[in-house]
Order: sequence, then structure tokens, then C-alpha cells
Amino acid sequence: MTRTQSDIERQPRSIEPRTSFALAFAVVLLVATVAGPAVLPVAATQDATVSADPNTPGNTSTHTATLTPDSDESGSSLNGIKMDYSVSSNPADVSNVDQSDVVRAVILHDDGTSTSVLDDLSGVKASNNGETVKFSFGGSYNLESGDSVLIEYEDVQNPDSAGNYTVEGDLNPQSVERPAEATLTIEEATSDSTSDGSSGDGSTDDTSDGGSTDDSTSDGSTDDTNSTNSTNTTWTVEAGGDGDHWINVTHPENGTNFTVDMPRTAVENETGLTALEATVTPDTSRNFSLVVSISPTGPEPPTGVEDPAYLSIREPDGYGLGTVTLRVAVDREAFDVDNASHVAIFERIGNDSVAGNDSAAGNESGVGDGWGDANATLVNETNESYVFAVTTDHPTTYVVGAKTAVYDVPNATVDDSAVKADEPVTVAGTVRNDGLLAEQTMVTLRRNGSIVAATTVTLAPNESRTVTFTDSPAPGNYSYAVSGTDAGSITVQASESVQTGEVEGEQQNVEATPDGSGETPAAQGGSPLPSPVMLLVGALLLAGLAGTAAWVRT
Repeated sequence: MTRTQSDIERQPRSIEPRTSFALAFAVVLLVATVAGPAVLPVAATQDATVSADPNTPGNTSTHTATLTPDSDESGSSLNGIKMDYSVSSNPADVSNVDQSDVVRAVILHDDGTSTSVLDDLSGVKASNNGETVKFSFGGSYNLESGDSVLIEYEDVQNPDSAGNYTVEGDLNPQSVERPAEATLTIEEATSDSTSDGSSGDGSTDDTSDGGSTDDSTSDGSTDDTNSTNSTNTTWTVEAGGDGDHWINVTHPENGTNFTVDMPRTAVENETGLTALEATVTPDTSRNFSLVVSISPTGPEPPTGVEDPAYLSIREPDGYGLGTVTLRVAVDREAFDVDNASHVAIFERIGNDSVAGNDSAAGNESGVGDGWGDANATLVNETNESYVFAVTTDHPTTYVVGAKTAVYDVPNATVDDSAVKADEPVTVAGTVRNDGLLAEQTMVTLRRNGSIVAATTVTLAPNESRTVTFTDSPAPGNYSYAVSGTDAGSITVQASESVQTGEVEGEQQNVEATPDGSGETPAAQGGSPLPSPVMLLVGALLLAGLAGTAAWVRT
């Protein structure tokens, strides 16, 4: 059958593939043109700080940098840190910094804890004529919201003159470089440390080496129940489960000494402090008893004494002790000490200074309320223990423990109540070591509760030092704290051409708009408006689409 023209017109016309492609391509171009280019999130470093120790001109020093990622970086792995000193006219020299110079690399979490990432450090490379250094990591650790990254590296040559120098710090620069500026402060040498006591580790004369003796290696295992010496003096020793050693002396000879080996007790195994022997020189001919006790509990120890154990001696009959020299072994593992000078031994001061009695008064040693120098002497040391000797002529109590540093920040201040956006904020805190040992500690700067910078200091006992941070936040209101001590609040004011806006609760700088709102349409929550050129292109594409459709129908 022959089809008529009207039948042919009623048949649907198939669209050729090239026509389909043209239509699809035109639609894609139209959508892309009107909607504008897609904006992908770009990771950036929000804050950076850097400090030098020492911070005097020309010195080889240790630099500590802290970098805080912005919210886009949350959940990404740590792959690299770049510190660029070249942006200053008189930069520091990092050409000698290599992987062995990195002493710390940690992620500082918002809850105050930290995670070391030093084991993930894969390389260090200096470039740009020794003015830039990059630290590479294996990516084994992730960055979460509120985290900061601290890296501490040695062998940096400070600028040769005092001043404030701009340094750029960048996290994961291998992806997109968006560094943050930090201020390195170099100062002329001044006496900014004040010391109230001796330097070093604060050890007292209680660790002088008195030389070893033949009987100083006694393990205290002898269980003498009836012993005599060349005179008529006899004694018995009984060891109780409560840590007491009872020495019962009969027929003592006034002025003639004798030595008693003491058996080990269960309490000594618990504390790591062992009474080895007592050398007694009686000042009476009466029979008497001595009680030597070791206990894990006693009066509050001096500040800076860790894991204390207590050694006491008393004469319950009231006849007097004469003179008694006790030898005690301090277990190195139990007290976690690897140097005899790190063992603390102090004597309780007061008329009644037996362990458990808190009435003892006085602070003659300056160590702590009711404690003074024990004048202990180191007489022997082995791989397992240190042996000390103490001598007394009266009932008393000794505390034995490990020396430690005890750091405090008694005060902190912000240098001003208001600064302009292009001026750094200076925050200072006084750091003091109230302990008995010189150990390194980390000092942190918190802005509005989050750590934004950190540095390390090592102070001798009783030494104090002022630690200064510089920060360059966006305009807004901020509160600062140095290692938990409130430093005060400050307002960072915007410059004349910049106002302060808030997007999702974060401070950011935006250019002022003609309506005076200080916000662009995008910042106000709307979409960016297409430009006139984009509208013209869109109109042309629509016209092309219309023409294509007309051609298809024909």
C-alpha cells in the first residue's frame, strides 16, 4: 500500500545521533554557564606560630612551630609540613636541618591530649638556598577538628639581628599551598630568667658518694634472732609483716657499736625500699629496743617527690637511741630512677617526727612544710639499686622517692586590650619549676579554648622564666590562656577597608560592599549572581537550542 503525504507527516521522525549530541552538549554548556564554575574545597592552614630557643640573634637554636588546619582539613591525613623563612628580608637559615634534628612531632588534640607522629616522619629537605624546610610524613595519622600540629627541630641559625620576622607555615603543601603567617621574635640577649635557687637538677648533698664498704652489698636476707659481738652485748631481730623490724638489745656497752643485719619484709617488696642493716652505738647500759619501720604511707611529701616510701626509727622504752646509722637500698626499677642524684631523701622536722604524725612543723629546708635535708650518703650502687646511709640520734622519719619537676604558670597576661588586624597579639606567661629536677615541659597557648601554639622549656628547680607567644588572629574577640592560666581577653579590630563578618560561627575578614553590610551575596547565604557576559552566552545558547529544535521538526 502506498502511504500518503499525510501518513508520512504523522510518522515520528527519528533524531540523528549527532542531533542528540548537539542538544546534550548545549544543555550542559547552558547549565555550566548560568550556574557558574564549581568551587572545590581547598585545604588550608588557618593559624601558625613559631618560636626559637634561644631567641637571640645569630644563635643556633631549636625552633618550635605549631600549625592549626582549617575545617576543610578535618579527616585528612598528615602528609607534610613546610616552613618558609624566605618571606622575610633577613631570614633564618635552615640549610643544616635534617631528619635527625627533629626532636618532636605531635598532634595536639582539643581535649589537651597529644599523639606523637615522630615515627611517621619519612624525610626532611631544605631548599630555597636554605630558607625553606619541608618535613614529609607517611600519612599514618589523621587530623581531626580542633587539632593542631607541633614540630620541634634543631640546628636552625637565627637571623643575625633582633626583630619580628614573618614565617609562612603550611600543612600538606603537596596538595594545595595555602600557608598561614607566623611571627618569629628575635631579641637581644637579656636576663629574662630569674632563679630563686641553685641550677642543675636541684640535687642536695644527700647523694654524695661516701664510697662503698665491704658490708654495703648485704641483701638484708639474714634472719638474726640471737647475735653477739666481742663485748657482752646481745640482740635479737624480729621482722613483722607490717614492715617493722624489732631490735631487742641486752647488756649494751655504752659507746661500743654493733651492726645488725635486718631480714626483708613483705612491705619492702611492695615499696622497693629495703632496710639492710643498722649500726648502733648505745649511750646507755640499760637493755633497750629499737623499731625500724618501712611504710608506703606517711606525711605529705615535699613538692617534687614522686612515689614516696617512708623509713622511720623509734625507741619505744624512752631510754634514748644513742647513735644509729641505717643503710637502705633504693630499687631503681621500683622508683624509676637511672641516676643516684635523682633519688630524693628528706627528714621530717619537728619535736615529734615519727611517720604518721602530721604535727611536725617548720620549713627550714625550703623543700616543703615539715621536711629538711637528711644528709644521706650514697655508699654503693648496683644495676638493681642504690644504697644510702642516714644517721640519727633521735626518733625520726625519712621520706624516700624520685625527684621530679613540678611546673606551674602563676600568672599570664595579654599585652593590650585591643589591637588592629595587622598587629600581632602578644601573650606572656611566667613559667616556674617548683620541683626538684630539671626536666623539659610543654607550654601551650590557647585561644578561645583551642591550642594554637606550643613551645618547650627546661628550667632548673626554683627557676622561673617568661615565655612569650605572638598570635595573628582575624578581627574578633578572643580570650587567651597559657598552660591553663587565664591571660585575659583582647579585641582585634578590623582595618578601615575591612569589616568583620561571621559565617557558621567563625571569624573571617570580608571586603565591605556598597550597601555597607560588609558581606557579599555569597556570604549572606545566596548563590553568586552570573555576570552580564555569562547571561549573554546563555541567551545565545538558548537561541541555538531553539534553532536546533526547529530544524529537527522540519
